[in-house]
Parts: sequence; C-alpha cells; structure tokens
Amino acid sequence: QFLSEFQAEGSVSVKRKNAEFIFIGEVGEKIQEYLEYRKETGLSCSTLKGDRYYLRTLLTFLIEQNSNSLQSITPTLISAFIELQTEASLTTKFIFFTCIKNFLKFLHAINSDIPDLSNCIPKINYIRQAPLPTLY
Repeated sequence: QFLSEFQAEGSVSVKRKNAEFIFIGEVGEKIQEYLEYRKETGLSCSTLKGDRYYLRTLLTFLIEQNSNSLQSITPTLISAFIELQTEASLTTKFIFFTCIKNFLKFLHAINSDIPDLSNCIPKINYIRQAPLPTLY
C-alpha cells in the first residue's frame, strides 16, 4: 500500500486518518452522552480520544454478545470482558479499567434502575514508576 502510494504520488503520507466510529444502540447513545459530559468537564483531547477508544472496545464486545441494551449488561458479562484484556500492560489495564469503571458509575448515576456495575471491575495495584535514565 505504501509502495503503490509512493509510485503513484511520489511521496508517502505519514499518518492516515481512521474512519470515525459510530456508537450505535442504547449503550452507544449513553457512551456518546458520557463522552459529551467528559468533554464539558474540560478534559484534554487526547484523554477523550483514549476514553473513546476504550469505550468503543467495550461496545464492540457487547454487540458481539448481543447485549446492546442497558438492562442486558450484567456482572458476568463485565467479568467476561475484563478476562479478555489479558494482553495489555499494567499501565494500559489501569487506564482502561478506570475508564470503564467511570462509565459504569455514570450509567448508574443517570439511571438508578441500572445497578452499579463498577464494583465488577477489579482494582489494579498500579504505582507509576519513575522513568529510567537513558544516559549515565
């Protein structure tokens, strides 16, 4: 792909823009609402981008499990989702799980009929380490 672009145009673009993910269904609407709420609180664009990515991962999992309604989200389903995240580093898991936990708390806060599933997310014992020096 890069080679054909170079042959056709004589240059290679550094970064390609990803297509915008569309949050669908009842859960997708709540994710959009949550992201708007987070935007209003003054979060940086990069934090919102990360939240969008992590919540997109959750929504994709829920759609694959045919659970795109708020009432169909259960502790068992959340636990199954968490178990799939074994490949990530400790730092990534901490950020990922914090984002999902905050979204689940948000769902419970706006609709008390939805149980607070944030306690299904395990606590990660993460302590940010000082970076190692590159020169001695």
